[in-house]
Amino acid sequence: METAPPPAAHLRAGKIIKDRRIDLDLGQADLKAAGGPSVKVLSELENGRRWGTIQPRTIRRLEKVLQLEDGTLSAILAPPAYPDFVGDDPGLRAIWDIPDLSEEEREIAIRSLTTYRDALAEQTPPGQEHSASA
Repeated sequence: METAPPPAAHLRAGKIIKDRRIDLDLGQADLKAAGGPSVKVLSELENGRRWGTIQPRTIRRLEKVLQLEDGTLSAILAPPAYPDFVGDDPGLRAIWDIPDLSEEEREIAIRSLTTYRDALAEQTPPGQEHSASA
């Protein structure tokens, strides 16, 4: 059975700690010696894995050792807040989460898709619903 890829927030947090560790010219063992997690755990974190099981105190230690501002990693790992027009729709949330789009572009894409879905629903006879999910 395949494992699901790590969430985007976990990948971003992993990239930040790896990039910062490299910027500080620290190996994984150096980070461990400075108070960070084990080399195995650090490797998993850098690859976007294991974030769901990591303790808040470990995150704070990582931020301290890597000289990151307090709360940097926690802010990345926190669930995103979605505007009301996105709601609980996973397709619209996926559009909102596209990092390469500006907020305005995301809103335009979501409102366009919502308008299309509404128009499609009005044209569809009852019992013959189209699948127009994002």
